[in-house]
Amino acid sequence: MAAVLSADMDNTDKVVIFVDDCQQLGLDVVPPDINRSEYRFVSENEGNVIFGLGAIKGAGESAIAEIIEERNANGAFKSLAEMCQRVKSRKISKRILETLIKAGAFDQLGTNRNSLFEGLPEIVRIANQQHRDEEIGQNDLFGGSVAVAHDEKVTPHLEEWDEKIRLRYEKLAIGLYLTGHPINAYEDEVKQLRSRTLKQMAEDDGAQRYQKKPVTLVGLVSAIRTQTTDKGKRAFVTLDDKTAYYEIFIFSNVYEQYEELIQKEEVLVVEGTLNSDYATGAVRVRIEALHDIESVRNQFLRRLMLNVDKSQTGNGLLDRLDELLPMQTQTAEKQMRCPVFIAYETETEKVELRLGEDVSAPLKDDDIKLLKKTLGEDKVNLIY
Repeated sequence: MAAVLSADMDNTDKVVIFVDDCQQLGLDVVPPDINRSEYRFVSENEGNVIFGLGAIKGAGESAIAEIIEERNANGAFKSLAEMCQRVKSRKISKRILETLIKAGAFDQLGTNRNSLFEGLPEIVRIANQQHRDEEIGQNDLFGGSVAVAHDEKVTPHLEEWDEKIRLRYEKLAIGLYLTGHPINAYEDEVKQLRSRTLKQMAEDDGAQRYQKKPVTLVGLVSAIRTQTTDKGKRAFVTLDDKTAYYEIFIFSNVYEQYEELIQKEEVLVVEGTLNSDYATGAVRVRIEALHDIESVRNQFLRRLMLNVDKSQTGNGLLDRLDELLPMQTQTAEKQMRCPVFIAYETETEKVELRLGEDVSAPLKDDDIKLLKKTLGEDKVNLIY
């Protein structure tokens, strides 16, 4: 598989397919790593394939060759700053380094991608200064070269990019999601909303027969192709739910109604009807309605359940919840009135409490993320 990937490493579409094949075969595809990756894909043992640095978009073969040559000659890199100081080639531009950061090639060195990205100008400045000093034979007062910079000392200490942003940059750099998937953030909701996975849809095509069977699909929009006809614009939209890719066809009347929701890299909830073509056996999905995550919460969320234990109540959590949960007025829209429950647990008892009718569940992604950050990822449950 490493050889197959290497043979087509310049073709991103094929790399995506072959990486998926590796995963189906139970092979672990190791993300790009500045200290383990070669230019091409390689295998360390029978259980993994290491992503080739040459498959990173825009990295440049000569630049990667210089980095690997220095690593092989003088040992693993301890930091991005040290690598920039050791590799003196002008072929390694700031743009290439930005791409390597976005691809995750420096993740194993201990500093997150956001901090490295923001600190890169200072890292490059220090490295360039050292290179100039060495060219003119200038040493420090003690007769040595300029001290090796460490990432944590020359970069700002920032929180990692939001998962959605981090994965978007990763896909731009290597053509696929390798260290996660944007739909993971909605995993519990997806399981409740969908009636079938996209893999089940693909496997059933021609193998099962349906007649007007309702179906709900959920997936990340990975590709959009539109056509203009006499009846208006229609679309072919490829969805990805980690189990498979599946293309749906959206007629012009539905597309025009929901066009603003159909955006690349956004999660789409699709309501439709399954029918089989009795001549060919092919399964057709007639799309009837589309929702994004916020609109599906608006329409179908039944309750927000917050799990709180005794240890959390003495640290100002209740006051914090008061700030995070929106209060509704008499004029608030009915669709916003999703009840909030607290599951409170002590050593001996557990009880569910419904908060007052003037308290409503937040529906926006940022608000849900803040709740999860405050309480804990597994303490916030959206129930449909």
